[in-house]
Amino acid sequence: MKFTTITILILLLGTVLAVGQGSSYRSGTTIRIDESDSLSTNLMAAGRFIEHFGYINDDFYSASEHLMINGEVKDDAIAAARAISITGTIGDMFVGVGETVIIDGIIRGDLFAAGATIEITENAHIHGNVAVAAESIIFSGGQIDGWLRAAGEQMKLNGKVNRFVELYGNSFTFESNYNASYGTTITSTEEIHRENLGIVPEDLIISVQEPEVIPVILFKLWFYVSLLITGSILILLFRQTSVDMQRFATERIGRNTGVGFLVFLLAPPALLILLLLIFTVPLAILAGLAYGAILFLSYLLVALVLGVTLLEYFIDPTARSIPYWGLAVGLILIAILTNIPFIGWLLSILMLFYGLGSFTNYLWNLRQSGRNIELGEKK
Repeated sequence: MKFTTITILILLLGTVLAVGQGSSYRSGTTIRIDESDSLSTNLMAAGRFIEHFGYINDDFYSASEHLMINGEVKDDAIAAARAISITGTIGDMFVGVGETVIIDGIIRGDLFAAGATIEITENAHIHGNVAVAAESIIFSGGQIDGWLRAAGEQMKLNGKVNRFVELYGNSFTFESNYNASYGTTITSTEEIHRENLGIVPEDLIISVQEPEVIPVILFKLWFYVSLLITGSILILLFRQTSVDMQRFATERIGRNTGVGFLVFLLAPPALLILLLLIFTVPLAILAGLAYGAILFLSYLLVALVLGVTLLEYFIDPTARSIPYWGLAVGLILIAILTNIPFIGWLLSILMLFYGLGSFTNYLWNLRQSGRNIELGEKK
């Protein structure tokens, strides 16, 4: 859905910014911030259960299975969890990605959320704008001071929006307390019948747009064919290196993914510093181009690993053609995995981290091996 990408980019950007500032870190199975706790710095927390009842005087970043915010966060809160419940107060923007996201408190800035089910309850008050994407969106009450943009399969709307509302989907139900001061627009790929919409707003505008399937298919076909051709040429030119990298990537999956995550976080701030120093702008441009090339090659590496690993169950692993066929099969697998509804974005991120970490780790080990050889020759 259209807002999912925006949400993830904001989530990653926020995490990058947090790394560059003073932060507190907590991890464990259960993390609890009691009512008497008051933290003066950013908090980055990772655990199975995270419960916040206290006060955080800056930003809050978390990754967990269950997250409950019943206290106060003075600035932004950015979270990824299976279940998210906000009953407290967020001082500025909140970004949430999860299977279930429930907003039952106060958000003084904007709200960006994506998941399977998103609910804004009658107790919620969002002072900024709202952009959400989910299979099921329930706006059961409360108030949004800004605009609302929502994309989903099913929507129930019964709250107040002080600006305009734009809805993208095919199934809507309006209830008695729904109100949008600047009007409501529905954009759908199917015919919408007003008699099926519940209590229809007087200023409702319905726009039916045919999905542009053919251009999307042609673009994706061109994209993957170009990747296959480029990857095949690289394998032809650097066959042994390709084989070595594929084997290396399968030996340290967890470690490589972690390294990729760190590199992804640290590279943008490092490039920004080089740009700000002015005299290192040319170096920043070269480093940025190199980083982009590594991201592209990491994508091809993931495809190669997936395809070769699968084909080795059916074809002789020593067959000369297996890297080429592996790359083709891997690209098909990536195309399928990244387009799975609601979790495709997560798989995309994990594969990005895995490929980037594998590529970076391989280059680092190659450099260390060369250094060891030089030391041995000097001795």
